[in-house]
Amino acid sequence: QSLLRRTIGYFTSMRYTPLSLMAAFVLIHYTLRTRQQFYLTVIYLQSSKLSYIVLGNAIIALAISTFSFVTHLFLDGGLRVNERDAIGEHIRWDVTETCLALTIFRSELDVATAVMFLGLVIMKW
Repeated sequence: QSLLRRTIGYFTSMRYTPLSLMAAFVLIHYTLRTRQQFYLTVIYLQSSKLSYIVLGNAIIALAISTFSFVTHLFLDGGLRVNERDAIGEHIRWDVTETCLALTIFRSELDVATAVMFLGLVIMKW
């Protein structure tokens, strides 16, 4: 299990964030080049399921990298294994609670509500 954690940690810190941000940049660049107008670009990015996945993935990757950076900045060397496990356990339950809440309120779900739920989950962490 420790090899798996190290592999995931390496992939997350070294490859996941830059590749996610690059994919989001390529998507936005492609959309701007093909639509040639800002309004049409925004409409496409809002209506395309692929763009939601790519941009959402980039936001998640950026959040993970920011958490890692802040942890190393303020905690002088990072978290201990026990602390990481406790945070991981809390994250699992918080994500589960959020998914349940989103299924209950899916008729009122829009981007603003999703951002508020994401903010709530981040504050709980």
